[in-house]
Amino acid sequence: MLKQGKRIKDHSKYTRTLKREVARRYLNGEFSYRIGAEEYNLPNKDTVKEFVRWYKKELTSEEAHLSAPRPKVGPTNESDSAANSLIDQAKEIARLKEQLRLAELKAEAWRTLVDNAGDHVGIDLVKKFGPKPSNK
Repeated sequence: MLKQGKRIKDHSKYTRTLKREVARRYLNGEFSYRIGAEEYNLPNKDTVKEFVRWYKKELTSEEAHLSAPRPKVGPTNESDSAANSLIDQAKEIARLKEQLRLAELKAEAWRTLVDNAGDHVGIDLVKKFGPKPSNK
């Protein structure tokens, strides 16, 4: 007697680069699910929804593995408190935001580069995080 199991989706039908591009553009508000599907000649809007879901999951997975505990910075002496004025803090926040923006662009470029290299050699170069499937 054959046991019918859950249907497994073929996630390799579309390249990671395409999925990332479509999801990123949707999340930036450049188009709706339906328009995205039409623009990229995808079967329907559900495909774009799946790309967005996949992209969010990928980002969450990367953030969880890249985050590390940060040392707590406590108050130092009184001479240092003068340097921590609101203007200095605002400048520091602006500098850090720009640094973060550039880091995100670099990370996106690296992900795209690795995906393209993997497509070129025909293997997945990205390490998959999470539990390994059981061999039962």
